[in-house]
Amino acid sequence: MPGAGAVLVRVRASSVNAADWHVMRGDPYFARLFLGLRAPKTRMRGLDFAGVVEAVGPG
Repeated sequence: MPGAGAVLVRVRASSVNAADWHVMRGDPYFARLFLGLRAPKTRMRGLDFAGVVEAVGPG
């Protein structure tokens, strides 16, 4: 069950674009100051997906 203000989506398709690729590589190097020096701060990349809403949390 999703928390307050959240939705649960069954993902049917996703994509990776050039921006995701550059973030994972740490390109350009100065971006590492904001994204993580040795590895990305967040392990999940990408915002593009398509799917079906399975559940909606309160609010």
